[in-house]
Amino acid sequence: MLPVSCCAEVCVWGIPDARKLGRLVPTCHPMQRLFVYSRKEEHAAAAAAPAPQLPLWRKLIYSGVSGAIATTCIYPLDFVKTQLQDQRGDTSAGGRAAPPPAGVKSTSNGTGTAPSHRIPHAQPPKYTGPLDCARKIVQADGLMGLYRGWPPNVILVMPEKALKITANDYFRSVLAPADGSTPSMGRQMLAGALAGFIQVFVTNPMELLKIQGATMKKKFAAGEISHMKSYSQLAGELGMMGLYTGVVSTWMRDVPFSLIYFPLYFEATQRIKAKAAALDRNMSVTATALIAGTVAGTFGAGLTTPLDVIKTRVHSQALASRAAAGGSQPSLGAFLVREVALIRTNFVEILRTEGPTAFFKGVVPRVLIISPLFGITMTAYENFVKVFG
Repeated sequence: MLPVSCCAEVCVWGIPDARKLGRLVPTCHPMQRLFVYSRKEEHAAAAAAPAPQLPLWRKLIYSGVSGAIATTCIYPLDFVKTQLQDQRGDTSAGGRAAPPPAGVKSTSNGTGTAPSHRIPHAQPPKYTGPLDCARKIVQADGLMGLYRGWPPNVILVMPEKALKITANDYFRSVLAPADGSTPSMGRQMLAGALAGFIQVFVTNPMELLKIQGATMKKKFAAGEISHMKSYSQLAGELGMMGLYTGVVSTWMRDVPFSLIYFPLYFEATQRIKAKAAALDRNMSVTATALIAGTVAGTFGAGLTTPLDVIKTRVHSQALASRAAAGGSQPSLGAFLVREVALIRTNFVEILRTEGPTAFFKGVVPRVLIISPLFGITMTAYENFVKVFG
């Protein structure tokens, strides 16, 4: 028979009891050194373990499909947010003229503003809030009315999310220290910012077509456009350069968002895992990714809402801006000048006619969109990695 442990707490046959000790416990027999790890140590080791290195093609597929799933889930909220941000209310007694798109010259009618761009006298906003907006859309068009503009969005969101997540992972690895340790917060922010910059090349056409589709019925009813158009017609009419109307304003929104989101997501994930290990609990991948993604998305969305309002207004004016240019393809320099003019015009007009609070129009639906969007995206992505490797 093997001797009993000197500490009289465990012998080789007492391994199940040894797990209660919360430390490494060797058996006493010289030929058998068995070590029992506590659950707390296992959780700590799991939390510290590096993320699995996936082939590029798997990252692209997992992140793209994850983005499509999340976008479909939250699209009605995104549609409501777009309607709220695009409406131009006027609370003054005498009414006010809306500015023509950049590049459209004013005509002399006593006010210096073209009649076609004049807001009706003392016109109240159509929607008083997110719930009122959703209710009126459903009453007019049914539940599917909340999915206008969804097709191009869900199609293009797949490469957008694939590019965003994969680019961030790549830049994090490039900027990581040589010893493989976690990059500093500054380097994580730089990686996120670079990922946000690159993704805009896919994001801008996607969001422009989405916003044009979401606001088309309203523009047709107001006489701003002569007929309803398909997405292929919109794309053909805008042309390649026209599809990138608002690209500068989109950069202004997405670079700061990614700069905030990715470092915060990583930090939240590590804190959740550490807290679970300290409490001797096993936090699932789903719960960890959902909580961390939602928290990071909430902060990123809330802080960048003013930039999102400006971007939405610029994208809404894409067709008018294109028409004002006579349908010709401008040079890159002229295009960038026009982009800056659109941003400046909308910023000044929002501030002058609607006040500073207008820059936070749609902040509630935006936060309710982005936080679950990225929470669901990262949850699906982490589970794809876990299940399929």
